This record gives sequence, structure tokens and C-alpha cells, in this order.
Amino acid sequence: AAGAMGLWHTVEFFEKEKVVGEDYYQQWTTVLRDNTKITYDWSYIVAWAGVGSCLLAAILLSGAAVCLRSEREKEEQLNLQYLMPVYSQKQPPYPPYANYPQPQMFAAGPYYHGSQYGPYNY
Repeated sequence: AAGAMGLWHTVEFFEKEKVVGEDYYQQWTTVLRDNTKITYDWSYIVAWAGVGSCLLAAILLSGAAVCLRSEREKEEQLNLQYLMPVYSQKQPPYPPYANYPQPQMFAAGPYYHGSQYGPYNY
């Protein structure tokens, strides 16, 4: 929004001060220039108030993010002594035996066969 307002002011400046042509301010007669009054209405002020409010909201949000990050880091430092390191296992969980298959982490099929109510047909 601030970029759009800045672009609007840039275009206004170029039309009034830099651009030369019979439709632009530089080529107007002095009588026309002297009797021209440029005013901005309430929407211009409301637009700048909106840009300022957005800027203030962005600053406050950034400040809140910094505060929350520092609080989280403090909390992590306090809880760090209670954490145990977890190392990945490089070997299988059980030594391979000749006559026994390796244990499976999860069953491949359904976990339970049959009715939860027993042999009754509900």
C-alpha cells in the first residue's frame, strides 16, 4: 500500500513538474495556473491513515514475533536438562537367530480376527 501511494505521488510529481505537453501543467497559461487550486479530499487522508496503520501493525507483529521467539528459547533452555538424547539404532533390535524369523514392527494384515463380542452373531 505504501508503494502504491508512493507511485501515485511520483506520477503526480512527474505530471506537474517534469512532463511537457499541452495537456500537462507545464504548458498551461499563467492565468490558468494561477487560478488552479489542487486539493485532496477525505479519501486521500484515509488512505494515508490506512498505510500508517498497516505499518504500525507490521511493526507490532514483528515485535511480538521477536518476544515469542525469545520466550520459546528461554523455555527450551529450561527444559533442555530433562531431555535424553535419542540415537538412531544402527543394528537390528534383536540379534539374528538361525531358527527364528526377524520380528516385524507392524502386522501386515488385520490386527484382530473375529467378533469383538465372541462367538455370537450380532
